[in-house]
This record gives sequence, C-alpha cells and structure tokens, in this order.
Amino acid sequence: LYRHLHLPQAEHIENPEARELARSELRATLEGALLGLDAHWLNHPYANRLARHKPLQLALAVREGLTVPETEITDDPDQIRDLYRAWGGRMVAKLAGGQLTAEERDAQYAVYTTVIEKADLADAASLSACPAIYQRRVEKAFDLRVTVVGERIFACGIEVPASTATSVDWRAAHRDAVSIFEYEVDPDLARHRSAR
Repeated sequence: LYRHLHLPQAEHIENPEARELARSELRATLEGALLGLDAHWLNHPYANRLARHKPLQLALAVREGLTVPETEITDDPDQIRDLYRAWGGRMVAKLAGGQLTAEERDAQYAVYTTVIEKADLADAASLSACPAIYQRRVEKAFDLRVTVVGERIFACGIEVPASTATSVDWRAAHRDAVSIFEYEVDPDLARHRSAR
C-alpha cells in the first residue's frame, strides 16, 4: 500500500543547498528502488500523484458516466461573482490540488472544501490570487468513498452531523464526529465499471 512517502530530512547537513540536494537524492533513490519492484501496487506512486489533481478527477468522473456538479475553474472575480448569482448563492470552492505539501509532516496542511458567502466575493485581489474550483453546492445525504481493486469494488459511506460546519467537508471534522459505514454500490454501476 503506497500512500504517503516520508523521507529522512538530512538535517545533519548544514549547507542549505547541499541539504536540498541530499533530500532530492534520498527521494530519487527510494522512489527508484520502489518503482523497480515487480509488485502489485495499491496505488502506484504515479497514480497517486495523478489522483491529487482535482480537474483530472472531475474529467475522469464525467468520462465514467458519473454526474458532477456544475463546475468552473477560474481566477476571474467577475466570473466568480456571476456564478454565485446564477447558482442562487449556493457555491463551494476547492483548490485544484487541495493541499500544501512540505518535507516535514507538521508543516503540511490541507484547505478543505469551503462554502462561499457573499462577503467572500468582495476582495477581488483574493479571488484573483490563483485559479480555484468553484462548484454549485448540492445537498448530500453523506459522502461516499469508492475503491476499485482489479475487478472488485469496495465502498464506504461517511457521515458527520449536519449541523456542524464540517458537514461540507468531512475531512475537517474531529475523528470522533465521523461515522463510517459499509456501503453497497449500485449493481448496475458496478457492472458498468467491470465491463470497461
């Protein structure tokens, strides 16, 4: 199982440029050794890297026949405001990558899906700082996470209390507030996936 790679930081090297070179070589050595293995991956390191890109996730979901909310990727404040009005104020925003990675685990953090309020649209400089994913907010019963391993499909539902701010993005909730349960994927959808 390949999810997150944590490497030694070469802190014993005082020169910053030399330390960065050592970190790069540590990463290349470990990744090269892992990629050279004759193994079954879950997930292959390259697949993991690709899966971080939300625009690609959305395109693949549509290609597989899934319905996705109305979506725009933009840094144009006027377009963002127009979308907000067109969607009746029901808007969420996401980063295209969704997280800021760093060598040290404590320095990494994620920006969760955020509900956009009218006041958030006032600062054009913030809206135009970088492109973001804007979507029409849809009501949900719960989140669903589906994993496909070969021809087998595994799914779980994820719920957080609807009254909490974290109900928009369950990842922001405290672990004790999250309820996870087994979920049976629609057989027609499963057959469609297996036939591809």
